[in-house]
Amino acid sequence: MTTLLEKLAAQLNSVRAKAVICPQEIEAARIKKPIHLPRNTGVDNSIHIGPKGGRYRINGSGRKVYI
Repeated sequence: MTTLLEKLAAQLNSVRAKAVICPQEIEAARIKKPIHLPRNTGVDNSIHIGPKGGRYRINGSGRKVYI
C-alpha cells in the first residue's frame, strides 16, 4: 500500500516529465514581440513597449504618452 506522500511524489514526477522545454523553444519565446494593431486605421495610436516593459504611444507632436 502506498502512502499519500508517495502518491504525491509520483504525480509531481509525472508533471515534471511533461513540462520539459527545450532551449530552442525558450529562445523562440524570447524573440517573439507582441503585436499591437491601431484601433482606428486613420490614426496611428498603436501601443509600444519600452525596454523596461513600459507601455506608451506616440502623440501628434512625437512625444511618448505612457499608459
